[in-house]
Amino acid sequence: MKKNLLSGFFLFTVIFVLGQSSDHLDGPKENIHLHLNKTTFLQGERLWFKAYIQDQNTKLPSLGTTNLHVGIYGDNGEEVKRKLLYVENGMAQGDFGIDSTLVDSEYTVLAWTNYMRNFKELEPFRQRIRILRDGREAETGEVDMKIFVFPEGGQLIAGAHNTMGFLVDNGLDQGVKVDNLELVAGSGNVIRRKIATNRLGMGKIGFFVHADSTYYLQRQGLNGQLLRQKLPLAKKEQFGIKIDNKETDRVRIEMIGSEALFTARDGEIFSIAVYQDEFIGFENFEVNMDRPVIWFPRLEMPYGALTAVLFDKDLKPIAHRMFFNHQTDFAANNLEVDYCLTPQGDSIQIDLILPKGVGQISNVSLSALPMSSTANNPNNSIISSFMLGPHTEKGFRDGYYFLAEDRQRRYELDIRLLIEGWGKYDWDSRKWEQKRLEFEMENGILIRGKIIDDNLKYGNQLMLHTDLSKSMEYVDLESGGSFGHNMNLFVGDSISFSLIGSDGNLRRSKVDFTLQEDKKGYTDLGYWLKPETLPSGQDGRGEPIFDQSLNLDGQTITLNEVIVSDKRISNKIMDLSPTTMGRLIGDEEIQKHKSLVKFLSGLGFGVNPVGGGFLGVAIMKYGQTISVPIYLEGLSVDANEIMGIALKDVKYVTYSKTPPGAFVSIALNENYVSPERRNQFIKFAIDKGYARPIKYFTPNYPDYSSNIFKTYGALDWQPNVVVGNEIPTSIAVPISGQNGIQLFIEGVVSDGSLVSQQEVLQIHSD
Repeated sequence: MKKNLLSGFFLFTVIFVLGQSSDHLDGPKENIHLHLNKTTFLQGERLWFKAYIQDQNTKLPSLGTTNLHVGIYGDNGEEVKRKLLYVENGMAQGDFGIDSTLVDSEYTVLAWTNYMRNFKELEPFRQRIRILRDGREAETGEVDMKIFVFPEGGQLIAGAHNTMGFLVDNGLDQGVKVDNLELVAGSGNVIRRKIATNRLGMGKIGFFVHADSTYYLQRQGLNGQLLRQKLPLAKKEQFGIKIDNKETDRVRIEMIGSEALFTARDGEIFSIAVYQDEFIGFENFEVNMDRPVIWFPRLEMPYGALTAVLFDKDLKPIAHRMFFNHQTDFAANNLEVDYCLTPQGDSIQIDLILPKGVGQISNVSLSALPMSSTANNPNNSIISSFMLGPHTEKGFRDGYYFLAEDRQRRYELDIRLLIEGWGKYDWDSRKWEQKRLEFEMENGILIRGKIIDDNLKYGNQLMLHTDLSKSMEYVDLESGGSFGHNMNLFVGDSISFSLIGSDGNLRRSKVDFTLQEDKKGYTDLGYWLKPETLPSGQDGRGEPIFDQSLNLDGQTITLNEVIVSDKRISNKIMDLSPTTMGRLIGDEEIQKHKSLVKFLSGLGFGVNPVGGGFLGVAIMKYGQTISVPIYLEGLSVDANEIMGIALKDVKYVTYSKTPPGAFVSIALNENYVSPERRNQFIKFAIDKGYARPIKYFTPNYPDYSSNIFKTYGALDWQPNVVVGNEIPTSIAVPISGQNGIQLFIEGVVSDGSLVSQQEVLQIHSD
């Protein structure tokens, strides 16, 4: 036998024989995973998420696109909310308010990039979320139960011992656990009784298939009716394959068929191919009465889902089977976790470190929920999104298989892939198809505009500058003063335009511009809203929820610098921490204090002119005058720079008068331009662009000891935790009176491997 485990060269050779090469387009095939802080919400909470984008070809973070689209969609396909997020190094983060615009109990979160829509096999990230309502959850049960059968290799083989996977569905796209299936022959003889499925509704059986026999898989329903599924008729003159995936270091692939068939085809050359993306392993073998067995070493194949294909002597595919290649050298890395209570006893300190021998650094997101919470039941994990999602298409709850590395879950994953069939990539899909790029790779927000006054004679280059993100770009003008440019722009920021004269000076010019977005297909995403298999036992049990209201709307929600609410802010004075206050500037403040300096004086800061100069902003403490640092738009400034600012140009002020951390931070309105620049720039507020990430904040739950909070509330969300393998990274998570917490951690390591784990941290009080 001659064996080849190659990628690029052999791929070309095989396709040359078959016709053409694998389906390719320049650019990455992007896969997306969203780590949500949880999947069940009370009205008034927020959904927080971290996005990870992987290049399927390299298995590394995708560096191609900067634009990620994330939206919430109803079951009929209507878009309820959508945001555009800025992707940096293959990661992004964002949030959505769970507010009165979400009137149903279930929605789907979708995430996609524009470029990935060029590949029909690539799908967006999908996750169902639930919103709890006052009253009872919906009843579910057997609506129209169905049985689906999936012979290993694609068909039953007559005269041989076959393996078959099966799925029992309750009619609501939910697999159900049963233990009373029967395999019967058409004659009425019962071959197997008490056949069971797992909690996801799947199972596997083996049995000898006789030629010309008819078989059924059946079950007695709750209503007394017999539910029966006929198996496909077995093939007489055809070989099949059977895979044993239990061994540690290799995968066993056996050729099956009737004794008569092996005798008739003795000496013929058949082939087995195993492939995933650009990798193909290939082996020729000779048919004989010993029934050939082929072994593929695990370390010579890529980690993840692969497809095995049996070819006849004419290189025609006649059987296929998906399987998962587990490798001991590839870690679904678990961080090492240690923890203790902080001295104050109100938080838990968690120490995280990468195991030795695993990449040098990882970036992970972390969700902390009460120990008894049932609010997080994702359909997937970052491992299943990147290792299964790109290759499979049936709607199962794939995250389940990677919650733990044990023999039971590996066995169940093998059934899952047996049921999958070809998955997304059958052998013919690897043939070359001429494709035209319909969707561009998005990088930044496209600005198109034109200089519309005669200042154009002063120069042919434009300077663009944003206030908050501090981006600066130079754009050459086209004929007639037109320009087009991509720039990283955030909603709520402001952009300034200035013509650069031939003398190098900046000149104010009239500008007409638009911020453009490719909306092709964005309003018709119903084809992406496939039914999802919900975890058994988590889909509603008809039980009353709680006597207390499940709606947190209207309660004050605080953030480090501003109050964040999906409703109109009514309280302009904010207690942001025990030592920090915030003030939103409105008409009342402007009428009382015309200038920013007078407003600061009214807050109790000393603003002292000395000898015609300006000493600065200070506080009196312990009989001493202590200077206070000033920050304008996040930058440290001299006090003279705030002297001429009118209060009407200020958006909000954050401050502390407690040394040594006393400070004053000033945020300006978007349309404010300093006097010295008003003849140089024309400034506009940005109303389209990337959603600016905000810092996580916890709603003011009415009672942290209530069953509502313990079952559905949230403790913390940290989207960007950097963990190395030398010194532990320490974070603090508030416990809010709980006796333990659940941690859900996902992320990526610098070597391309993945982190996905769940931890329960029990708090022991002395």
